[in-house]
Amino acid sequence: MKKLLGCLTILFSVSLLFIGCVQSSAENPNAVPTITITSPVEGDTVQIGKNIIKVSASDYAGGQGISHYEVFVNDEFQERFDQGDTLFMTISESLIGNRISYYVIVYNLEGGMKISSVINNLYVSNLPAAPSNLTLSIFNSNQVLLQWEDNAINETNYEVWRSKGNNGSYGGTYYKRLPQDATNTTDIGLSEFVDYFYKVRAVNENGASEFSNELNTGGASGSDIPTNLIASAIGASRVILTWNDNSDNENGYVIERLNYSAGDEEFKQVGVVAPNSVEYLDEGLLSRNLYGYRVGALLTTTIAYSNTTEVETGSQDVAAPSNLVADFDFESRAIKITWSDNTDQEYGTKIERKLASDTRYSEIGSTDNDISIFYDQNFQAEVVYYYRARHVTSEGTYTNYSNIDTARAPLVAPLAPSNLLINETGTNRFLLSWTDNSNDEDGFEIWRKVSSASTFELFKTTARNVDDITISDVSRDSIFYFSVRAFKGTLYSDFTNEVVTPLLKPTNFTAVPDTSGNVKVYLTWTDNSTLETRYEIERRISGTSSFTRIAVVGENIETYTDQTSGLYRGTSYEYRLRASNDEVDSEYSAIVPVTIPY
Repeated sequence: MKKLLGCLTILFSVSLLFIGCVQSSAENPNAVPTITITSPVEGDTVQIGKNIIKVSASDYAGGQGISHYEVFVNDEFQERFDQGDTLFMTISESLIGNRISYYVIVYNLEGGMKISSVINNLYVSNLPAAPSNLTLSIFNSNQVLLQWEDNAINETNYEVWRSKGNNGSYGGTYYKRLPQDATNTTDIGLSEFVDYFYKVRAVNENGASEFSNELNTGGASGSDIPTNLIASAIGASRVILTWNDNSDNENGYVIERLNYSAGDEEFKQVGVVAPNSVEYLDEGLLSRNLYGYRVGALLTTTIAYSNTTEVETGSQDVAAPSNLVADFDFESRAIKITWSDNTDQEYGTKIERKLASDTRYSEIGSTDNDISIFYDQNFQAEVVYYYRARHVTSEGTYTNYSNIDTARAPLVAPLAPSNLLINETGTNRFLLSWTDNSNDEDGFEIWRKVSSASTFELFKTTARNVDDITISDVSRDSIFYFSVRAFKGTLYSDFTNEVVTPLLKPTNFTAVPDTSGNVKVYLTWTDNSTLETRYEIERRISGTSSFTRIAVVGENIETYTDQTSGLYRGTSYEYRLRASNDEVDSEYSAIVPVTIPY
């Protein structure tokens, strides 16, 4: 007799009698599950090692579901499997050449049980057991990784078979041969435009096992592989992962992690996210541990893995910024972002922004320690932006993100240019220059009028960020006024100050002292202007800084004799003059020196 999980079981050759089970089906004979074995069945051949068992099982109508299974080989209990596990029986080498029997017991969550029919007359072959659960991972456009479960205990080699294209043509021999106990291999040098098919089998001196399941690259290329995987530690217990979604046919993304500090050698799945995801937050980590991550795009028959990245968690979690507020600031013409700094362990703050249509945020700037304000000046009007921020810690990790706030910049006129200047650069050529005070203008308008009594009219237009323009072929028979304003679409700034084309300055200016004993200086010049109404003459003692006007003479005059007060024998003087009218002056002439003799 044998005791099985609280049931006293008396075994006969085929039929079994159960006495004293945990739940008697006599109380409710219909409260038991059903089970049918579909493979292997009577007359089949099995191999030493693991042999997969396929069953069809379900709970009774209204039941709570299947709990687990138990496998018996030659009436001996072998192993328990939970619902969802792959069932298998393990055959030892001592049974080679013999015939065996097996059955499976299924249990539901209420304790009800059902025994399958006994499968007899299974021949144990000395061929190796077939590998199972073949998986294919794409690392880049020309490299894949194949992995499988080694179920055999008497294989001498594994054979990898490959076919180019879905035509079933694997050829007459294997593509690659591997040693016993092999569980993986890579295939490199692939073309991203070819669909490759793979299957694996075990072999020994007696022959070959059945093939594993078949997989193919699915025509997937390097474009399906998530790229630019970045892992950022958030304090001591969290890591945030971001990557580029390059596939348009993934079923989701699997996130895998290993802990180097704990001695992990294989990646373990820690999460799955929906298609088109580009971010994952891994929580509950250990402080000061080094972790490795990779992300895989789940294709129909393959996994396209990203690069592997490493990150070390910090020694402690640091408080995140809070109360983040984003709003347009009219004074600075920028979107102003402020937040509350809740820690003294930050090493600056990173500010991120995105559009509603974006899948991920992008960093747009940063601040130094204890600075809790940032101005975003690179934006488009009438567009809604989303903002968030996080601190960099003194350990080089990050805090959690702040709350998210939105802001929209209205359409406003650009700031007015200022400090408009005009300078003569050649015959009838002038340079207009101004200070550009705006960063969002589309360009500048130059307006002109003739004489102070006339009206300004649009003269020329420039592109944005221009702060000067050359005006040529200007008639010197007229006086021109200029002013400048910035524009953005149909919005206009205020005008600058006005500037006027100057009169032509006098040239060939000379100063000669009287040589007959009188205290006089004879001045001469060339009159170049046609619009002056007077000439203004100025003088100073050499070595002093300020000129004093000593005389005004009429238009078209080209000489003047200075015998005004203030002239002394033995003293040196300097003279200058300019043409003038009621609207504008010329530039000053050259300064000329003279000394009154004794």
